[in-house]
Amino acid sequence: MNKQNIKTYSVILFVFFSVLWASQTAAQTTVILKKSAVVLGPIVTIGEIAEISGGYTDVIDKIKNIQLTPAPQPKVPLQISVQLVRHSLTQNRLLETDVKLAGSDNVLVSVDTVLVNADQLIETARKYLDERIQIPEGTKIITLLRQPPAAIIAPKRDCIVKVTPNIIGRLKGVVSISVGVYNGDRLFQMVPVQFNVRTFEPMVITTRTIQCNAVIQETDVKRIIGESTKYNDDLITDAALVVGQEVKRTIYSEQPVLQGDVLPPTLVKSGDVVEIEVVKGGITITGTGIARRNGRLGEVIPIARANQSAVIQAQVVGEKKVAIK
Repeated sequence: MNKQNIKTYSVILFVFFSVLWASQTAAQTTVILKKSAVVLGPIVTIGEIAEISGGYTDVIDKIKNIQLTPAPQPKVPLQISVQLVRHSLTQNRLLETDVKLAGSDNVLVSVDTVLVNADQLIETARKYLDERIQIPEGTKIITLLRQPPAAIIAPKRDCIVKVTPNIIGRLKGVVSISVGVYNGDRLFQMVPVQFNVRTFEPMVITTRTIQCNAVIQETDVKRIIGESTKYNDDLITDAALVVGQEVKRTIYSEQPVLQGDVLPPTLVKSGDVVEIEVVKGGITITGTGIARRNGRLGEVIPIARANQSAVIQAQVVGEKKVAIK
C-alpha cells in the first residue's frame, strides 16, 4: 500500500468515526439532577427530580416515567442519590452511552401537600349516613360523639376523601364511620368518625297488656311515631296487619308489636270436629272429620274421618274448616 492510499484510508476512517461520534452524541440524553424537588406522590419519578434534554423523544418520555421510590411522608424530606438514579436507568436498559447524568449528587425530595380539616371528615361521614338512613315518614337525629383530628396533612396528588364501607348491621345507635384520605386508589390515612344516630318512625304499639296466645283486637293497638333506634327493620307500621293475629309472647302496654310477635290465629284445635271440603273437577263434596292437631290459616294438618282409621291431610281454610284440593 503506497503512501497515497494510506492517506486516503486514514481520511475515510477519520470521517467515519467523526460521524459515528457525532451521531452518538446527538442521540445521547442528558439528565441533570436538581438539588431539591417537590413531588406530588405517591411515587417519585425521574422526571420530577431532574431536567431532561437531548436524544430521542421516546427515550426522554421513558426516562421521565421511571419510578424511583415511594414519595416521602408530608414534612419528612427524603434524599435520593445519583447512584439510585443510575441503578434505575440500568434496570430499564439505559446505559451510560445512552444517558449522561449530571447535576447534584443528592436530591432533597419533599411531597406537595394538602390540608384535610376535621370539618371535611365530619361532613363526608355525615353525608354518608344521610344517604343511607332513609325514613320516609319519620325523622333522624345525627349527633357527633368524637371529634376527629383537627387536620391531616396529605399528599396532594389525586387526593380525595371518602367513606370506606365496613359497617355490618344497622346504622343506628353508636356508629363509627371510617373516613379514608386517599391518593387515587391508595389509602393514605383512615380516620374513624363516631356518631350517635337516633331514629323516629311509624310503629304499632299496644294500648294494654296482651297475654301470650291472645288474639289482637282493633282496640288493643294504635299507630304512632316513636323512637325506633333500638329496633331493626321488624317494626309493624300498619295496625290492620296485626288485628285478628295471635301473639306469640306477652306484649306489655305501650310496647311496639314486632313482626316476630304475631302469627295467624289458631282456627282449628286438636279434637275439633271440622268440616271437610273436597274440590275435584268443579265438583265440591263436604263431610266431617276430627282434627289431630292445632292448625292455623294455610297450614296442612292431619284429619281423621269419623268411624275410620285412615288419616288424611287437609289445609286449614277457616274456623273449624279444612279443604282438600
